[in-house]
Amino acid sequence: MSAHPALSGCRVAPESDSGGFTPMPYSDESRAPRSRPLRVRPAAVLLGMVTCSAVLALAAKTASNPTVLQFEADRARGQDDQSLPAAANDAGVWIVSDRAATDGRAVMLAVNGATVRQVLPASFKPGTYTVQIRARGQAYQGWPTVELRLDGKRVAAATLQSRAYATQTFAKVELRPGQRLEVVFVNDAYDGSPDKDRNAVVDRFDLKLLAAAKPPVRSASVASAAAAPQTPAGNVLNVKTAGAKGDGTTDDTAALARIGNAGGKDIYFPPGTYLVRRPVRFDGLKNQTVSGSGATIRASDDFKAGDALGVLTFTNTQGLTVRDLTIIGNPNHQLAPFDQRADGLYVSDSRGVHIQGLNVQNAHTVGITADDSDDVTIEANTVSQAYDTGIGTGNSNNVKILRNTVIGFGDPSGLKSKVPPGLGIFGWGGNTWLAEGNVLKNISNTATKTEGVDNTTYRGNTVDAFGKDGIKIMPRPGYGTSVSHAVVENNVIRNRHPWVADGTSYILFHSVLGGRIAGNKIESTYRPGTFYEEDAIRVNTFTGGPPSRDIVIEGNEIDNTRRGVRLEADGTIFRGNTVRGTEPWARSGLIVSSNGVTVSKNTFDGPVIAVLLDTNAARTRLEENRFSNNSTSGIYADNHNPDTTIVGNEFGVNVPQPIAGKVIVCEANKGGGCQ
Repeated sequence: MSAHPALSGCRVAPESDSGGFTPMPYSDESRAPRSRPLRVRPAAVLLGMVTCSAVLALAAKTASNPTVLQFEADRARGQDDQSLPAAANDAGVWIVSDRAATDGRAVMLAVNGATVRQVLPASFKPGTYTVQIRARGQAYQGWPTVELRLDGKRVAAATLQSRAYATQTFAKVELRPGQRLEVVFVNDAYDGSPDKDRNAVVDRFDLKLLAAAKPPVRSASVASAAAAPQTPAGNVLNVKTAGAKGDGTTDDTAALARIGNAGGKDIYFPPGTYLVRRPVRFDGLKNQTVSGSGATIRASDDFKAGDALGVLTFTNTQGLTVRDLTIIGNPNHQLAPFDQRADGLYVSDSRGVHIQGLNVQNAHTVGITADDSDDVTIEANTVSQAYDTGIGTGNSNNVKILRNTVIGFGDPSGLKSKVPPGLGIFGWGGNTWLAEGNVLKNISNTATKTEGVDNTTYRGNTVDAFGKDGIKIMPRPGYGTSVSHAVVENNVIRNRHPWVADGTSYILFHSVLGGRIAGNKIESTYRPGTFYEEDAIRVNTFTGGPPSRDIVIEGNEIDNTRRGVRLEADGTIFRGNTVRGTEPWARSGLIVSSNGVTVSKNTFDGPVIAVLLDTNAARTRLEENRFSNNSTSGIYADNHNPDTTIVGNEFGVNVPQPIAGKVIVCEANKGGGCQ
């Protein structure tokens, strides 16, 4: 056995799909099933990208069979560069046992955006490689798809159309040491049970060397070149070689503006602070990456936005990636945010946008914006104290906002500003919008909402402290009077404050036609002596729009909100929820103000009135619910509520009046009957 000259100590294998293993059903006994609210399920497949710390060299069988470098899944890192955990978690990425995998272990990626990352080591031989994965999938309403990304930029995608391992080829790619290879799961589907769950398995990540890179030509000026700013290898323009100083005092606006489209090269900001007095605008970039390493772009004290709206502004781009930069604005809180708009990062009229790893601070208007663009991914950024909105999209399609952290101002009374601060994450217009895995803290207004966006999904987000509404989906004037197909699932929303007078709800649907609210955990913070109205969940009608309809609310856990759930949508199904509350704060568990509502298999513990049927609410069916500690009534149906059915419910301790009102169909209830 001889050592590979560029990978001493690393394993290299001849090209093989099976790797000497016969595909067998994987073993997953070490992984405890997780509850649905964490969006982590018992799954029948695994997805992993593989890393290597010691790859041994084996000679290729023939000259026509190139050497394959094999990187193994269980030694990879996650999207945040942390070691992969061995237990299920909210991020949906963890190591599991798999007897069919090369080393008996693999990596589960269970949700959209779940990522496994490999940084190519310093000993890696640069050159042209065919990138492959040995993978398998589980189909549910279609097969799983994974994307290959290089330094955050999408390279290719593969659909895994086999339950047994098979080789999937992505593309031929130029690779060099230090680059980041990522495999990302992008089309998750799940409907509540293990046999209705789409996932994927990657046993190995294989790199076939096709041609080694030519060594660089050394010139007589090598000494001066060694003293120049360090630039990543490859087709990259270093902004310091283009004239930018990055010393924190020189105005770098003109030098950065001269870069233009960089002749098609990637644009790199080396460490430093780049002071700008006007927006830096890049127009027409195509398949280019703008990145930094310890680089900060700072707006000067006299910064003026003008026609370009962001400290960094990108227009008319295709395949743009912006990553790993810090952007610091210069807000003027004596102006309203849109009196003089100045965003941190602004992108418009673009397609295939990927914004990752930014730290945006103190934007006067919006931290990160994408307007009039398609196929936008905004992930793993931190935005703090943007005056109007942390992350915003406008009139854009196929938007993914993933694993960002947005931090607001909290109680606005402490900020001397012309208008109160605004939102955490906001999307308006367009179609298909996903917010997943984000954390929003201390948002003075509504934590996050969409207006006029069909096919909106909120999944796995955490909202902690907000001043108006938590998650809101609604129409937008001028963009229709209703929205359709909304999903809010597996979020944690807690600690609402009455910082804005007209706030109402932790989750709010306005004129939504078809939707689901499932698996959320809602926690109120009762402040003794302070009373204000709030609902955990409210489904109602937006001004001038049709009533919401065809809504399913299931599997939510609600703790101690003033009102639990308020339904103003005909035909709503409310099932399998738990509503708890403590007097005198918690007044009601469920208020039904519409017709044809089904209330089944819920637990109501503690609100003064568990279920209140509002005036003229008809055809309500209550079955197999459990009630306890309701000091006034379990079910109050004495508001002219025709055709009410109450069947098979159980009334436990401290429910002095199980059922109030005359009900025609009332049978098989335990612990109390009808009048």
